[in-house]
Amino acid sequence: MVELRGKILACVEVQQIGRVAVHPTNSEIVFVAALGHPYGANDERGVYRTTNGGQSWEKVFFSDQNTGAMQIEFDPQDANTLIVIWWSIVKPSRPKVLRKPMY
Repeated sequence: MVELRGKILACVEVQQIGRVAVHPTNSEIVFVAALGHPYGANDERGVYRTTNGGQSWEKVFFSDQNTGAMQIEFDPQDANTLIVIWWSIVKPSRPKVLRKPMY
């Protein structure tokens, strides 16, 4: 879910959003950098776009199931260009605990 102009707008279930970028001259155009869920490979990672203020979304960039979009912004010199930082990570679902006898 993304909050935009005081409203909660439906987005795809991406679990973790790295950043939201609103077009500088048209607030109906919004991009979401989706990290996805961290505990396994998933297709929800990538960059999503809405052109109608968040009423509908489409995935416009996808790297792979282990790489999510972490940061996104419009190029300050050209609003038709996006800058995206990708992060490849999958966390183990449970931390490994080393147990040793006390004595």
